[in-house]
Amino acid sequence: MTGPQRVLITGGESGIGRAMADAFRKDGALVHVADVDGTADQPPGGGFTAADVSDPSDVDRLFDDVMAGLGGLDVLCANVGIAVGALVGVLVGARVGEAVGASVSAVGEAVGAHEP
Repeated sequence: MTGPQRVLITGGESGIGRAMADAFRKDGALVHVADVDGTADQPPGGGFTAADVSDPSDVDRLFDDVMAGLGGLDVLCANVGIAVGALVGVLVGARVGEAVGASVSAVGEAVGAHEP
């Protein structure tokens, strides 16, 4: 590969996702961030798409944005999770399913629908 890495990070507006985006940028990568919340206020050299990666139509739109903005993709960081307002040790029943299910299904949508 020549040129900078082209990176997509889902859930990249805060937390671990934001830290990954910052680290990739520091190393010279072009970083496209997707997040259900957040703004397009990203540093130069990439892009932003407001998207719910558990929604197939949002995932399609996200990958269209990435291809248009970066011209391809070298790295996908399928990082996503939801806050359910409880400590892990306190989560029970449907709340556990909600938290884990969102992460697993979103990763499956992002990777499965757009593998090379």
